[in-house]
Amino acid sequence: MRIGIDACLILSERRGSGEYVYKLIKNLIEIDKENQYVLFYRFMREAEQRKKIIESFSGTNVENKVFRIPGYFLDFFWNTFSFPSIDLMLGKLDLFHYPFSYNPPPISSKWIVTVHDLMWQRFNAHYTKEELNGYERTFSRIKREAALVLAS
Repeated sequence: MRIGIDACLILSERRGSGEYVYKLIKNLIEIDKENQYVLFYRFMREAEQRKKIIESFSGTNVENKVFRIPGYFLDFFWNTFSFPSIDLMLGKLDLFHYPFSYNPPPISSKWIVTVHDLMWQRFNAHYTKEELNGYERTFSRIKREAALVLAS
């Protein structure tokens, strides 16, 4: 299988979700030699630290795809125009993993998502109406379209 993973979180401080993504990728490519992993990165400014992290994920079953695009710019196009699709950026995939719950970009393959925080459902008095509406829209799509939802 050709499996894509959004690896953007590992490029910033490795805490919480970033650490989860780092260990997930590190262990998957170490123990699974049958599948091909396509790691998706997006950032604007080059940094030596980012380069070292990306290069640490290498092997015959790993393909690193780096896009020099600001995250907010890509998110705007995904959320406004549903373009460009992950398929267009990474090629044909059998599965794509969004290791954090945001409004996932358009994709034709099956996808899974990891949800790290559902506090807004239990303690909604601490959120604005706009925040709650945004979470509801995102999670409605996730529940409707994702092949699998993981919770951490």
